[in-house]
Amino acid sequence: MKLNYKINLQLTQTSGQTSQPPWKLINDEYCAVSLINEIPVLLRVSQNNLDFLEVNYELLNENQIGDKGSLYIKGNSDIKGYSDVERNLKVNNSQDINEKMIFDEIAKLYDLNFDLNKFYKFLSNDEKLKSAINFCNGLRLFLAKDYFESIISSISSANNSIVRWTKSIDTISYNWGKAYNFPSGNFYTFPNPKTLSNIYEDEIAEIESNRCINTNNTTNSSRGNNNNSNDNINSSSNNKNNNNDTSNNKYANKENCNELAESYVNNLKSCGLGYRASYIKKASEIFSSKLDPLDIRYMKYDEAYETLVKIPGIGPKVADCILLYGYGFMEAFPSDVWIKRIISYLYFDGKDVKVEKVRNFGMDEFKDYAGYTQLYLFHFARKSGLMSKLKPRK
Repeated sequence: MKLNYKINLQLTQTSGQTSQPPWKLINDEYCAVSLINEIPVLLRVSQNNLDFLEVNYELLNENQIGDKGSLYIKGNSDIKGYSDVERNLKVNNSQDINEKMIFDEIAKLYDLNFDLNKFYKFLSNDEKLKSAINFCNGLRLFLAKDYFESIISSISSANNSIVRWTKSIDTISYNWGKAYNFPSGNFYTFPNPKTLSNIYEDEIAEIESNRCINTNNTTNSSRGNNNNSNDNINSSSNNKNNNNDTSNNKYANKENCNELAESYVNNLKSCGLGYRASYIKKASEIFSSKLDPLDIRYMKYDEAYETLVKIPGIGPKVADCILLYGYGFMEAFPSDVWIKRIISYLYFDGKDVKVEKVRNFGMDEFKDYAGYTQLYLFHFARKSGLMSKLKPRK
């Protein structure tokens, strides 16, 4: 296996790909917990130049502090495999993990097996594309560590800013994900579909449900019982909210509910999702009962695409974002109004072209490089000033 390690870590992390929010930046290290062989591992990734990654890691055991160490990944097109990272790590007697697994996880998440140099030769053959290389040098796909998280992230990103949707996803993880207390701090995994399907859609649903619950049986808060179980999230709100449930008539009308809405945060809409909360609720229900997110990984592109667009809140662009950034389907070409303007400017003399035609053009023109070309074009347009020139047509 040939590996091509050249990567711009900061650019890849902050490029707005909807597989996940950027990892927490602590002392120049990008940090996140990933489940490797079902074992929580804190990954701490940093670099000094585009041809080098340093990966520090931390594990937990019964005493909350397990093995730790570092991997140094240096770009070299002649390297085949990585024979010196086989050391077994101590977690506990029932779990198995070694440094090779951590190395493979990093290679997968940052798409290190993709040959950037070959891709740059492809871009250089097109005068309209070659300028993107300098603006995007080292940019790679930032693939999902959790497929379900990438699905919800992509739904959350629709008609939304990068800052807002990434904050929403981080809030969901904090509220209902599982917490791990590593030496470097607390980190959270994204909740599974079953957990998220049981979360209230909005504050009105939460209030109406809570007023029907006997306060003696309500002990949960949005963060409170995540360390033990995520399956009973909706049993209550926090104690402050429970103290308000002393009257069966107090929340009898919507106006009164709205007055108290800000104190209720055990619902999806409180995460800043807006109208997308309804879609996320429905998608969570589907992925908890009818469809496993892992199933999509084993489908062909067309089948995966057609499966996703049947889910409420997932249109053509969101489906392609999920398939490209989440699952690594390189032939996907996510197309929205901005990609439409960029492609129209570069290839159609600025004429008004339908988004569907742009998507088909991108897939036909760029083929196996469609996804990477879309990623590079979008970032190039943002950083070069091209985006500001592409005003909406009247």
